[in-house]
Amino acid sequence: QFADRLLVLEEEIESLKAMHFKATEAADQAKSAVKQNAQVLQKRLSEKSALLSKLDQAKMQETVNSAMSTLNESIGDDVPSFDEVRTKIEARYAKASAVAELNESAVESSMLEIEEAARSVEAAARLNQIKADLGINTAPTPEAITQGEIVDDPDNA
Repeated sequence: QFADRLLVLEEEIESLKAMHFKATEAADQAKSAVKQNAQVLQKRLSEKSALLSKLDQAKMQETVNSAMSTLNESIGDDVPSFDEVRTKIEARYAKASAVAELNESAVESSMLEIEEAARSVEAAARLNQIKADLGINTAPTPEAITQGEIVDDPDNA
């Protein structure tokens, strides 16, 4: 009887060991499933966050579109567009720059003419002085320059 009881207990021990092994495997599988479910859940939460962000962006864009539509309706057709205003400003700036450049070149041109006339007067005066020193008949020396022209007599200017 003791031997029978020992055999039964040994069989129960082996059975309990097998059940323990199966329970451990089942627990490991459950842990793995929980881990996998956590990863899937995290992925879904990330997707949800991305979708909510896109939804917010869409709402903001709709608000901007609505505001622009309202703005365009309230302005009307008689007000020039931004591109038309830019074109007009650029044309006006180009015209002002061109006029300034023309004025600058006209002043430079006038200054060059005046300097050239002054050199001509000086050259003529020097030539007359040399002729006078040599005793050659001299022409009258220009005495004044007014408005870029050589004038022989300042009273006739």
